[in-house]
Amino acid sequence: MIESTTLSPPEKRAIQSIYSEILKEQRQNIEMDCAAIIDTQAEKLVSMLRRTASVTRDHNRDDDETLIRHIYDTYHIQITEPSDKTALATLVNKVIEADVEQYGNQHPQLVESPFEELNFGLEQLIHNEQFKERYKQYVSPMVYAENPVAWQDAIAVFHRLTLKVFEEIKESYLKGCFASTKEDLDNDDAVDGQSFLKNL
Repeated sequence: MIESTTLSPPEKRAIQSIYSEILKEQRQNIEMDCAAIIDTQAEKLVSMLRRTASVTRDHNRDDDETLIRHIYDTYHIQITEPSDKTALATLVNKVIEADVEQYGNQHPQLVESPFEELNFGLEQLIHNEQFKERYKQYVSPMVYAENPVAWQDAIAVFHRLTLKVFEEIKESYLKGCFASTKEDLDNDDAVDGQSFLKNL
């Protein structure tokens, strides 16, 4: 069991055991409060990037190879129930802020420049062949689909989604920054804000 604070209000969802589904038994009327899928997606995206960057920076840190499942899960969420880009970006930003506070003492690069560090994690996923191998090792024993999603398809969806979300956060930041400095766009805060965005 993992205790976690939800990013948005829980959703009521009907659940059914796999056992009864396979046996085609009468549908069970069970409802539970569940974390919204978009919450899960935001947490998976940030966790995959942050943990990848963290382990790459320090090989003594715990390297959980099963995290590669987040790439697979993200693919299916986007194919089945694509998230609203703006809403997802808002939640991703919340997760980043929480992670900086929670893990900042052991991951200084995340504190200094969170988006640059998460982009560093994304680069590792794309260019380091070990993640492709981990994905293959995960899919073979754990996925029962007749045609499991290939790595290149899964990572392509994850890559595109990450870039779209970061771009959305960047645009939102610009709107907020410019709205608060409408009378004087050349003040120091606005310049610093624009410089910060180069790391996104």
